[in-house]
Amino acid sequence: TAAAEGSAPAAAAASVVAASPRPPSGVLIRSTESFKVLTECPLIVMLLFQLYPRYIQTTIPALIPLMVQALALRTPQRALLKHRTAATDFMAAQVKTLSFLTYLLRAFADFMRSYQESIPKCVIQLLLTCPPEAAAIRKDILVATRHILATDFRVGFFSQVDVLLDENVLVGAGPTSLRTSHEALRPLACSTLADLVHHV
Repeated sequence: TAAAEGSAPAAAAASVVAASPRPPSGVLIRSTESFKVLTECPLIVMLLFQLYPRYIQTTIPALIPLMVQALALRTPQRALLKHRTAATDFMAAQVKTLSFLTYLLRAFADFMRSYQESIPKCVIQLLLTCPPEAAAIRKDILVATRHILATDFRVGFFSQVDVLLDENVLVGAGPTSLRTSHEALRPLACSTLADLVHHV
């Protein structure tokens, strides 16, 4: 399906980020190698499902494992240093995939039950590796986390409470120049943590 094909670039994303040199200025990369294009795929798939709902039941069972695998991919540390922009774009694609999973969570919880522990671990890893300057990505992670906490899948976060109590994990750490963006995230971060603690 188009949805499964859209996940193909993510399967090799970590190695691509690490190995691919930065393209020369003014040179365009192919769309199949672009994490910015990949970022738009979950929204496109969501739109296709709304237009063609008859394909949902047959496609979702195959799509969910691919999305969870994409969430579990890790960008090598050296890629974060040498190819920071590409690594950040890849993480943005992962977060959009996470948002799509939360959209599916209520209607297809039975298909996702086996990932009840792994999805929260992926969320924590995204928070830990999110660059401090990527406030918009961190906000999307927190919003997706709140959606998960509104479902039975919240139990996967119970073992991560100590990690989430670290302010640097929730709002990010970084130089003073980023303090304003971090402070803007604080209300959302605190309400997310309060939702979790309420259910523990």
